[in-house]
Amino acid sequence: MFVVNLSTETAAIVEGSLLKLSGSIGMDSVAGLYRQGLTSLEDPIEKVDCRAITSGDSACLALLLFLQSKIDTPLILIGLPPSLKVLVDLYCLSELFSFSEDTALSASH
Repeated sequence: MFVVNLSTETAAIVEGSLLKLSGSIGMDSVAGLYRQGLTSLEDPIEKVDCRAITSGDSACLALLLFLQSKIDTPLILIGLPPSLKVLVDLYCLSELFSFSEDTALSASH
């Protein structure tokens, strides 16, 4: 398990191929994730649990695109907040992701 606490309310937890994000995921927190070693993980991230994200911006979207670029299949996004889904749709990126509300997916990493 790889855990990065970016602030008192923002964290990233990697469990195998699953990344759990929580709190506000913006430019500062994404930069912190890169500095803490997210880009050098041995196994690629295939699923991202977004249910605990309280806010996200284009930096969060850039993180998701980076993770998707490391795999050959659509990145599975669990519980993507509507504000981030708007950005995905705005930039016509839906085909790069698989959207799910299924909590069983986050448990079966």
